[in-house]
Formats: sequence, structure tokens, C-alpha cells
Amino acid sequence: MKSYCISVLGFLVIYLVACTGNDSDGFKVTDSGLRYKFIIDKDGDSPEIDDIMVLHLAYSTSKDSILFDSNSESDSFLVKLVEPTFAGGVEEGFAKMSPGDSVILKVPADSIFQVTFFSKTPQYITPGSDLTFRVKMKSFIKRSVYDSIEKVTDIKSREAEFEKLEAYFTERDLHLSPTENGLYYQINRVGVGRFPQNGDTIEVKYTGALLGGKIFDNSDWKEEPFKFVLGENMVLPGWEEGMPYLNEGSQARFFITSDLAFGNRYVGEVPPYSTLVFDIEVIDIIDGR
Repeated sequence: MKSYCISVLGFLVIYLVACTGNDSDGFKVTDSGLRYKFIIDKDGDSPEIDDIMVLHLAYSTSKDSILFDSNSESDSFLVKLVEPTFAGGVEEGFAKMSPGDSVILKVPADSIFQVTFFSKTPQYITPGSDLTFRVKMKSFIKRSVYDSIEKVTDIKSREAEFEKLEAYFTERDLHLSPTENGLYYQINRVGVGRFPQNGDTIEVKYTGALLGGKIFDNSDWKEEPFKFVLGENMVLPGWEEGMPYLNEGSQARFFITSDLAFGNRYVGEVPPYSTLVFDIEVIDIIDGR
């Protein structure tokens, strides 16, 4: 009789999940396998693909260890809505939300790291476990509106960047003309070797700094000499533009504006719309032909 009762209970649980789309923890389950539970459901308009969402987003392991919390970075965390990166991905949950909503999403950790984040699953993640996403949507912006705002912001930010660069040149009595693509460079020592061509491997020593003097990169910090192949886009566009002007043994300073560097992105210690100053010495040029 006991076994019969357990079997009946098991059948009822399976039946309820199948009929209601809920699991035993009270999460609804979509056809693709996404588990979600609304904490607040305002039942408003939802974003469409390519719209920009303003979210508070945090996610944690199955053992409740927090791996990321957007509040630690910004109170306006922007995420573009894209098609789900895998069946049952978090993007499907985002698409169900409207401003003011709060939701909990549970998704396979392996899929998130390997498919969505393009990385290996960390060793501290229990194999086969879920990540729990806690998401609150503050608002969303239609893509067309966002692009208009970004265009205005980009123009103003670039104007401010060039004003800073012009002031920098004026204070130091530098009279430099840009190359065709906008690189400013200053030859401090002319070398005696040949000039590089596309396909050549170039070994350099360098220091990278912001206009204010803060160093963010240095070849001496690397374990091996820094080498790259010219013309293979292994370095910043500003380097690709400037290196053909430097022969073996030469020393130069590049002033690389953001359109030839990192643009409107934060990269490490480099803020958006930053002009970068590189002091470069060409150590060796290896013929690539």
C-alpha cells in the first residue's frame, strides 16, 4: 500500500507540472526549458529584439554565492535584448518583462558560461547546476530612439576629446599634423633599419598612457617581448596606421584618438572617448615575405 501511495503521489506531481507548467519550486517552465518566477508583474509593454533595457541584474551559483551584481558597477545597467543564445536562455526571460517587473530566472550554468559568455565553466561551479538570475527592469528604450541619443552623445564626447587634445598640444607647443586617417605622431629618434610592410613581424617596447599621464599598459609588464604582425589587425587601428612610418631602431610617440583606439567603450582603466599616448621603440622587424 505504501509503494502504491508513493507512486500515486509521483504521478500527481508529474501531472501537475505538465498541466500547469510549474515545477515543484513554484517556477513556471517554458517550452524551451526556462524556469522563471515573477516577484512583481506589472503586466505592461515588453521590449522587442534590439531594444535597450535598463536593468538591475545579479546572478549567483546554486550555493547562493553572488558572482555579479550590476549595482556595484552602475545604477543604469544597459543590456540589448537579443534572441536567446540557447534554448531556455535568460534572454527569453527578459523578453517577458515590462518596466517595474522583478523576476527570478534559473538557467543551466554550463550553457550560460560556454554559450552566452563564450568562456569555460569555472571549476567552482557544480557540474549540471543552475545559475539564479534576479532581474528588475527599470525601463527600456526603443532601439531607434537609443541610436539617436547615442549619436548626439558621440558627437559631443568626440568634440570634448579633441578640445582636450588641442589644449594638450598648445600647452606643450606641439605642432603636429594628422595622417590621412587621423593619427598624430612624433618621431623622437630616426632608426637605421628598414621600414615594415604588411606581413612583417615587428618587435617593440612601448608604454601606453592617457593624456593626463596615467600609464595603463607597458611592454615591460609582459613575460615575453611584444611582437605582432603588421596588417593582421592584432593591434589598435592607430598602431596599424603609424607603424609603417617607423623603421627599425626608431623611437616615436603616437597620439591615438578614440576613433582609432577603443571608441566609446570602457577597456580596463581606459574610459570611453580617450586619446591614448604611446611611446614606442622598434626593436626588430622580421621579414614576412
